[in-house]
Parts: sequence; structure tokens; C-alpha cells
Amino acid sequence: MNFLFLRNIPYSYLWIMHRAIGNGEHTLLDIGSGNGAWMEAVSNGKQWEITGVEIYAPSVSVAKKRKIYKKLIQADVTKLPQSLLKQKFDVVFSSQVVEHLPKKKALTLIKQMEAMAKKRIVISTTVGFMHFCPLDHCHEDEDNPYQKHQSAWSPEEFRKLGYTTHGQGLALVYREGRWGFKVPKFLLPILYIYAFLCSPLVYYFPQFGTYQVAYKDVR
Repeated sequence: MNFLFLRNIPYSYLWIMHRAIGNGEHTLLDIGSGNGAWMEAVSNGKQWEITGVEIYAPSVSVAKKRKIYKKLIQADVTKLPQSLLKQKFDVVFSSQVVEHLPKKKALTLIKQMEAMAKKRIVISTTVGFMHFCPLDHCHEDEDNPYQKHQSAWSPEEFRKLGYTTHGQGLALVYREGRWGFKVPKFLLPILYIYAFLCSPLVYYFPQFGTYQVAYKDVR
């Protein structure tokens, strides 16, 4: 699926991530790069030098075919190679990764990301805990054994770590067990419109969101 059009829709997930990363030429480390679909959309038209890290071999194979990564490393993000940890990147980025790790390991990873960043760290994750089945991603990558969620993250936690965080995806519609899972399918477009109209509120008050995008500049 081509996600590129979402980059131009205010308050969409991709729009927020793109703004969080910022413009200019970057060296960028993509932690938990998956199949590269999101990074392909975020980086389209940009002169970025991107290194990806992903543990799941089928995803690495797909990501290589996209030809957006200068280098792809198949590795466990909780056991990053020392050769990588010694490197510096303008932006260190992870999308929907930390919630798949136990909290202690995720916090260790975040510290490592901060140590590798020269300019900015960008982390996106869920708001609170949920299983791998938000309304817009059900049955995606079902065979991937690493998709299980293991930790919950609040916007307040990131603020205490020095991050700015913005929300996306009205939880009342998109979170598992909420309205989007209960109404007949023919009513879903109405819910999507309602969620879109609420997106500025969710952006500034991420506690009402399904996802959050947190970022911090390196001083």
C-alpha cells in the first residue's frame, strides 16, 4: 500500500512523523524498520542516508527491495551490535517498536538511541496498552512472532524523559474494543470523518489518541 498521500493530510500519522523528523539532509537510523513501507513514505523526495535495523527476516527481505536503505542490519533491537552503537546519526527514529518490548528493555533502547543521535530522537508508539489489533491494522503481519505488545506508554512518561509528544487517531474510534469495532461496517466512514474532525484535539492532547509521536532534540 502506498502511504505517501498521507504525508500531506494534516494530523495524520505520517504527517506528524514527517514533521517530527524535520527537513534538511539527514543521516537517519531506523530502529525496527519492518518492511520499510513507512520509511519509504516518510523519506520520499528527501536526500536522506538511512540505516535500518530489523530482526524479522521476511521484513528485511521486503525492505531491501524498496532500495531506500543505504544499509540494512538484521538484528535484535535489544542487542544492537557494538559497531552500530559507536556510530552517530542526525536522527534516530523508531516507529511502533518500544511497545513490543518489556519496559526495562525498551528504556535501555531509548537511552542507546539518545546516545547515537546527533540532532533528534523520534519515537512513535501506542498510547497506553493494547494488543496488536487497532482498527486500521488488524491481521497485518500475523505471522510475525515479534508483533506481540509487551508494554504500555503514556504521554506523561515521555514528557518526564524530556520529549514533546503529539497524539494521533482518536481512541474512541480506533482503539480495540471502541466504537470502530462495534458499529456496522457501513457506519465506519462516518466514524472516520468524526475522528478526522477531532484530530487537532488529539494532536495537542495525546491522551485521547491511539498513537503518539514523541521527539526530543539533543542538546
